[in-house]
Amino acid sequence: DTIELAYGKVYRNYERNISIKLDSVTEDSRCPLNVECFWAGLATVKFKFTFHNTPITFSLNTPGGFVSDTIISGFKIQLIGLTPYPVYPNPMKQSDYKAKIRITT
Repeated sequence: DTIELAYGKVYRNYERNISIKLDSVTEDSRCPLNVECFWAGLATVKFKFTFHNTPITFSLNTPGGFVSDTIISGFKIQLIGLTPYPVYPNPMKQSDYKAKIRITT
């Protein structure tokens, strides 16, 4: 499944008995639009994954980061992207974020 999770929203797949929530964006050092940067930067996104009522919290980096995927209970979870992209000088709010993820078995 490829899904887009808005901040605080929960995706549920009752057939697989899983759910996943975008908990927070703990870091966003991506180079803002209209700014020249030496490094593209990355974002770190914290998720809460539940399988058979057992919650697991983990973090993934945007593509090009250190850890952009993980395997939990046989499910591969990959962070494909994070929107919106920062725009200088407007600060981002947690409620603005949406993460695009892929879950496979």
